[in-house]
Amino acid sequence: MLDLSHIPNSQQNIQIFYAIGGTIPFQTWNKPRKCSYVYIMCIGGAGGGAGGFNSISSVYAPGGAGAGISRALYNAQQLPDRLYVQVGLGGAGGGAGTAGQSGTRSWVSLQSVSPAVAQNMVLGSGAAAAGGGRVDGGNSGGETAIVQTSSTFLTLSNFIGTAGNTSVGSVSVGTPPNITPFTSQITSQGAGGGGGPSVNGGSILATSISPLIEGGAFTTVNSAIGGRGADGITSFKPFYSLGGAGGGNSSGTSGIGGNGGNGGIGCGGGAGGNGTTGGTGGRGGDGLVIIISF
Repeated sequence: MLDLSHIPNSQQNIQIFYAIGGTIPFQTWNKPRKCSYVYIMCIGGAGGGAGGFNSISSVYAPGGAGAGISRALYNAQQLPDRLYVQVGLGGAGGGAGTAGQSGTRSWVSLQSVSPAVAQNMVLGSGAAAAGGGRVDGGNSGGETAIVQTSSTFLTLSNFIGTAGNTSVGSVSVGTPPNITPFTSQITSQGAGGGGGPSVNGGSILATSISPLIEGGAFTTVNSAIGGRGADGITSFKPFYSLGGAGGGNSSGTSGIGGNGGNGGIGCGGGAGGNGTTGGTGGRGGDGLVIIISF
């Protein structure tokens, strides 16, 4: 943002950084001239959904866990003229009977050195990455909230960190629970896949402001593929994001479970449904960094 005839521009400068490629490269933020404050929102990458089990009747496979979100407000003079941004990637979904991969965290730092250490970090999305859906019945923890000790520079800001949502596994239940969004975070975990015969994939339920992300339908037809879980979405006004839905069960002979849906930004991927061959889990949503100067 350049001054026109040296007249200060009071408008906000908004820069949005998305995930780029598999190596998680650094992106550069340059401080606009004449700004007084810098607000940063940092969202991590979410976990991928587990693959459905190679069994027409079993426990459900769980979706990936949700990412954390942190926000910080700095006096502009406390920051250098250039910052370096790494936006975390979502974890890949698991193949049949395989766990989903964990997401990676997002960073804003003073130097382009990875991983960011506490002395260089201006803000991070969380303290521990969001887990992928598990296949041992255990829960996958959401990205943990960032704390002041994670970054020396956080002592200079007004900040808040919130943890991502946990994905709940099962050791005895074939019907995955539907996910109610906005219970503790504006991102969500992914839904589980259909476990037992004639079981649909889990859905992300609609609220007053968000739509239904519907789980895949089951099938009992021989050699058929269960319904795919719907992909999650991201809304910027108002800002929220939803996870992927689970794939449907396929209980016919040689049936293939439905694939899980991909998660929205910072949201877990849905799990694959069970079948003679389990469906593939959906990919966890990538992270996001927004920097607003004014």
